[in-house]
Amino acid sequence: MTDAPDLTPPIMERYYQLRTFLGIDTLDLDRAYQETPRILQDAGELSADADANEAAMRHTYDVIKAEASHRIRTVMVAGKEPSEARIDKLLPLEQDVQDARVALDTAHRMAQVCNSLYRSMESQARMLPKASDMVMGGYITPSAAYDQRRKDIRQAHIAAATESRREEGRPIGRPTV
Repeated sequence: MTDAPDLTPPIMERYYQLRTFLGIDTLDLDRAYQETPRILQDAGELSADADANEAAMRHTYDVIKAEASHRIRTVMVAGKEPSEARIDKLLPLEQDVQDARVALDTAHRMAQVCNSLYRSMESQARMLPKASDMVMGGYITPSAAYDQRRKDIRQAHIAAATESRREEGRPIGRPTV
């Protein structure tokens, strides 16, 4: 059995690291401008690595299928070599073929996820100048962003306090007369 190098854990680990970069913070556009080209390159390299891993797993799957076909072919049935139809039916039942198929499916799914991440980051990179234009044009102001953050934090505190009161069985809101 031929084994391809297992790139799965490092690919997904790097995927999760890169995914945290998605989302433009209008208060930190200078950092986004500085980091976006490097992050986009990293995401492209990750996508290429995932595609290469998928190709390696596809090759491994093909080799394992061929080896299993050869093994099945060598077992005589009623003194004859088995037919191709019988070999095709028995092939998916081989454990090493099943394992290789699962590895190929996993590699394919990882490649799709990494390609999607790259497209998302590419889209974000195209939106970055538009976001900075909106800041420069006054549509998005730092004070508005701060106000929105404070509002979100306040809403989160109110929700947490309400939930706490609900759990304690205390009344929620102002008392009524």
